[in-house]
Amino acid sequence: MFLAEKTVKNYVSRLLAKLGMERRTQAAVFASRLGQGSAPPTPGN
Repeated sequence: MFLAEKTVKNYVSRLLAKLGMERRTQAAVFASRLGQGSAPPTPGN
């Protein structure tokens, strides 16, 4: 599978706009904070 660089840049730009953010680092911090809650249950628990 191949994705052109321009395609990826467009996807990232649209995602940042939907999140109301300007930088990828802002989105990374946001995603990290989302993951700091309780961990999902592991199989068998």
